[in-house]
Parts: sequence; C-alpha cells; structure tokens
Amino acid sequence: MWWADGSRLDDGRVGAAVVCIQGNEWRLCRSFLGTRRMDLIKAELWVIWLALDMAIQKRATSQMH
Repeated sequence: MWWADGSRLDDGRVGAAVVCIQGNEWRLCRSFLGTRRMDLIKAELWVIWLALDMAIQKRATSQMH
C-alpha cells in the first residue's frame, strides 16, 4: 500500500512525501522543495517520481535477497 502527496502551504512552502508498507515496516521518503519555487502541480509530479524511485529501490532490494 502506498500513499503520496505533494503540498503547497499558504506561505509558499512546498513539499512532497511518500509512505509505503514493506513487510512489517513503514518506509518514508519526504522532500522539501523550497519556498515559492514550485507550484502544486510540479509538487504532485515530484511526489510521483519519488514513489516510482522508492518502488524501483524496493524491487532491486527484494531481487537481491
């Protein structure tokens, strides 16, 4: 199960985070994307990239074991 969100606050701060369950462990990847540097659509695209990157790493790790 995966959760992903890109957000922009009223003061202009932008961030993105992805959370997933791997076995019995929670994995988190979050990223501060700056202040007034990015709009919400770009933050949402960034979080999709973060989720894909985590999925690729997760797959590579499971293949090694």
